Amino acid sequence: MNNFDTLKQFVQDILEGSDSFVVSEHHLPGNGFKFLIDADTSFDIKRCVSATRQLRKKIEDAALFPEGDFTMEISSPGVDEPLKQFRQYVKNVGRLVKVDFVDAEEKPIIGRLKRTEKAEIELEITDKKKKTVTAVVVPFEKIKQTIVQIEF
Repeated sequence: MNNFDTLKQFVQDILEGSDSFVVSEHHLPGNGFKFLIDADTSFDIKRCVSATRQLRKKIEDAALFPEGDFTMEISSPGVDEPLKQFRQYVKNVGRLVKVDFVDAEEKPIIGRLKRTEKAEIELEITDKKKKTVTAVVVPFEKIKQTIVQIEF
């Protein structure tokens, strides 16, 4: 098992039993590592700091990088990060999202995420000019990316 695999296991161990989960993991140049973590509730700064401290302790206890020659970042996905896991879709039901399609010919749509199932999502599209609301079902296989929209 290489150092990156060991780190991934350490992160899984830290998150076990919580509602937190790894969204993505990246091995950066040299001994750099980045983990994006989300939670079914919220992965706030307090939880981020706690996870970082726990991971640093595990790294030190295992003497994974004896010279301390590594960098690591644990953070939650930013507002511009696409939803990558089903749990993120579930967490964001009720929020406004923009869906880009795999087929570049299909125009992106913005709507309120009303329902999430294993194979599809349902959006509620509001046309303010026509004063209509339409339900649109989108299979996951057609989605290139989904980004939560900030509402003011």
